[in-house]
Amino acid sequence: MIAARRTRIVAAASLALLAAVASWIAFVPSHPHIRPGVMEMTAIDVGQGDSILLITPQGRSLLIDAGGLPQWMHSDFDIGEQVVSSYLWNRGFDRLDAVVITHPHADHLGGMPAVIAISIPGNSG
Repeated sequence: MIAARRTRIVAAASLALLAAVASWIAFVPSHPHIRPGVMEMTAIDVGQGDSILLITPQGRSLLIDAGGLPQWMHSDFDIGEQVVSSYLWNRGFDRLDAVVITHPHADHLGGMPAVIAISIPGNSG
């Protein structure tokens, strides 16, 4: 009986912990990992295209291009979602202050729809 009770207690504690972690993820806003007062430039490796993240000393974020596959490549791989957005999420960014597309080539703007989808305030992805 004691072993059965302990198993129930462990199961209940596990469920409570799972609910607490899920609530934390859902309701506590993320804080971007930045160094205050420092200008930062990060080149995100998107293959052939470009994607550069700039962080101003005031903490403002600017993404220049979001990579993408050339139009002649037919693939389901979304560089914007699987590379650029993943990098931004790992850094704690759930929104950007500005995005820029330098020119209308697929290897520069192809990943932008996925990045913009997560960057619009109130949009859950």
